[in-house]
This record gives sequence, structure tokens and C-alpha cells, in this order.
Amino acid sequence: KLPEVAPSGVSSHEYLKPTFDSPWQKYEKLHDIRLGADNLYVTVADRIDTHSNSKTRNDPFLTLVLVRSFAGSNFEDKIREFQQIQHVGIVSVLEIFRSQRPGGPHHVVFEYMAYSLHYVAGNPLLDEIRLAAIIIHVFKYLSSQALDHGSLTCAKHGLLTCSSILIHPCGDVKIPISKECCELRPHSNVESRYIRALGMTIMELMQGYPREDGAVGVEDLYRWPSDCNAVTFLSATVTATSLLELTKHPLLRLPWRKEKLQGLLAFVSVGTR
Repeated sequence: KLPEVAPSGVSSHEYLKPTFDSPWQKYEKLHDIRLGADNLYVTVADRIDTHSNSKTRNDPFLTLVLVRSFAGSNFEDKIREFQQIQHVGIVSVLEIFRSQRPGGPHHVVFEYMAYSLHYVAGNPLLDEIRLAAIIIHVFKYLSSQALDHGSLTCAKHGLLTCSSILIHPCGDVKIPISKECCELRPHSNVESRYIRALGMTIMELMQGYPREDGAVGVEDLYRWPSDCNAVTFLSATVTATSLLELTKHPLLRLPWRKEKLQGLLAFVSVGTR
């Protein structure tokens, strides 16, 4: 289990020591993918030496990683951010490769995540149990953390969307680190924004698109009846005053398992070929 988010100025991941090397001595480039609708391209790579990290039945994707390049002279600030912000609900940084040139390109290796929820939105296999699994993965940990995560509510990058949440083929759902606007703040200052972002994201997941008028609600009441748990939870995001209040909703008490998301991702894999 990854450690909790570290207080500012404290390095919780001293093992994340940058190396002056190229990641392509250790990893083989496979292909580039776009994570969602925000034009963020990353490289999927495979470890060249897999003897010490053999694939297992629990994670057949163990040797795969995501590699993202960074340019600019402020990479030292990014390194400190990566070292300080680590959480089981945030995409893990595995290695950092610094260029000999100050301006880069530098490379950061992240754990493998196959898609963003952008590719899941509106999927016909998305039912209440799978929806509950996604919601709990993303937000349950936020209710106990004093983390104002930029990918969720940053004014610069916009509210949380399906494009800013990533999903692994084994069913893990995580949020990527957003260096530009991750801050540690008192949780009470951001909770209402989390709830608003949650409602908009659930609406996008359920029907495949947000409403143009900015209201929260679904239009396909045949698929999502007004009295079903998913719709009443969505409505609750309009009136709820705390994330804790939402965690008590019947939707999140359904017998969800992350493994239920594997079939959903298999469907996405076929549809994106």
C-alpha cells in the first residue's frame, strides 16, 4: 500500500531518486496513446528485463508502464511534487529520468493505466454496480484527505471530467498527478467543489455527455429510471453538504467489486480498435 499524502516539504518517497539516464535503456517503446479528450499523449512501454518482475495472474500487465516526457527548466519543482504526493488513489510515479540538458526532455515513468473514463462514458455495460465501483475508487479516499487535487477542481484546468480519471484493465481507477495545481489545503475549503465535480462526472458517465445548460440530470429515463439508485445519487450531489453524506447513499452500498470493471474495459478495447 502506498503511503498517505505527505505534508509540504516532507519527502515521503526518498526512493524516487532521479537518474541521469534515458528510460529507453530500460524500457521498450510500444506505442503512444491519448488519455481521454484532453490531447495528453503518453508512451506505453514494456520493461526490457522482466526476470525480476514476472507477470502474474493478478496483474498480467505488470511489466507495462506509461512514460511521459517533460520539457522546461522547472523540472526540479515537478520532481519535488512527485516525491511529496503519493496515494493509493493517485497514479504512482515509478521512476524519474533526468536529461543531461537542463531544458530536457526529461521523462517520468508511471504505473500502467489503459484508458481514461472518457472511453467508458455512455457504455451500455455501465450499470449501477459498475458505476458504484468507479465512484468509490475515485472519491472515497478524498473524503479522508486534505488534498486539493488539481485534476479535480483547478480553476486553470477546469472541473473533474471523465478525461481526467484513468482506469486499469484490472479495474483500478485512479487520478493522475497534476503538478500545476496540486496543493495541500484544509479539506473543508474544497469539499463543495468536489461534490459539484462528482455530479458532473457521474452524469457524463451515465449518458455519455454533459448537459449544455450545466444542470445535473440524465435525459434517458428509460435506461436510468428516476427512482433508481444511480439517479437518486446523482440528484443528491446537488443538495449534499459533505462527501461523508454521499458515502451513506444506497448506491455505494451495492455489492461492488473492482473486478466488475474488467468486462467494461474489455468492451472498450474492442470498440477502440
